[in-house]
Amino acid sequence: MERVLESYAAAESYTIEFIQRSYWALADTVSISSARLVLVKPSFLSVSYDDGGRIVSNGESLRVYVPATEQFFVSRIGSAGVVLDPAAILSNYKPDPHVPIMERSGEQDVVTIALRPRERFAEPARIDVTIDTAAWIVVALTAHSTAGDWSSYVLESTNFEAPVAPGEFVLARPDGAQLLTGSPYDIDQLR
Repeated sequence: MERVLESYAAAESYTIEFIQRSYWALADTVSISSARLVLVKPSFLSVSYDDGGRIVSNGESLRVYVPATEQFFVSRIGSAGVVLDPAAILSNYKPDPHVPIMERSGEQDVVTIALRPRERFAEPARIDVTIDTAAWIVVALTAHSTAGDWSSYVLESTNFEAPVAPGEFVLARPDGAQLLTGSPYDIDQLR
């Protein structure tokens, strides 16, 4: 795990193309989407989904657009920032002491490790991470909640130091989208 974290820590930026499958236990439904994550250190993050949905953080605010509900969420963020990239997520987990290595793939240099949160009651309650041990990158990740929900991410490509488009970390509220905020006190500054 240390080698994986070092790979991401050494990069100033990276772009990850992935497919996300999410299971919601209460409704017994699975949703599938594809997306692109762009991260520029220390605090710029952008996730663009195939349905037009976006998550954008410029280090000061978080903006999320959900086309299915026509909602636009905006909120200031604290110094902890937004934790969506693999390195930030994995740094909060440690190998499961009972079953640390779940399986070695038939593929050479690929291993899946079960992780538990460093904090006792944190969510997700378990993460299964598949690592390419030749490149020391994450190639798949499945997060399991205590409620039975899970989200699985297949990382199709990871490009370190890839060029970033100038408008990547800008997200304006689309016409007609309902504005939701994290605080009623700073709504004017966040529009």
